[in-house]
Amino acid sequence: MNRKLFSFLRSAVVCFLCQTSLSQILFAQSPEKISVVFQGFEKRANTIQSIYVDMLNEGMRAELIGMQKFDIIKRDADLWKRIEEELKIQDFIDQGTAVKLGNMIGARFYIEGKLTRLSTEKREKKSSTGTIESVDYVTSGEASINLINLETGKYEVSFDSKQIGEASAADASVDQALTSLVSDLSTRLGK
Repeated sequence: MNRKLFSFLRSAVVCFLCQTSLSQILFAQSPEKISVVFQGFEKRANTIQSIYVDMLNEGMRAELIGMQKFDIIKRDADLWKRIEEELKIQDFIDQGTAVKLGNMIGARFYIEGKLTRLSTEKREKKSSTGTIESVDYVTSGEASINLINLETGKYEVSFDSKQIGEASAADASVDQALTSLVSDLSTRLGK
């Protein structure tokens, strides 16, 4: 074979391989997102905590979406009501129910949470004469989250988190504690 032709062919093959590898890198499919239903944190009716549970739910949903690892299946109220009626979902999802639920809504996982404790304590720092020098608030929050595999009906993971928020205003300390809970639970869930 002619040396020039051989050199040309070798260059063409190398160029083709480089372009192929480069196009595979540039146009590679991103890993498939995991489809989940985010049930959210359990609410207790007519309590002040229900406002904080809403904050937790919004924060967790935003974190899960922001990770771009999960495809959150929208919980349409009508669909969910039909599912609850058909499957008689109450406080606990058994294995068979979880698999049926997954088949109905096309999700692989079901995420549920519970705010187990949220309390705020006012702390006053007094001078030697007994006058109040400063006031701050400490909020202690505890929550748990469960990940249920809807293909097998088994609990995959369960996490508990305890977080504290401190601030000069009660609302700010609650916000800090809730934000820390969301951050901790979503980070652990995303691993």
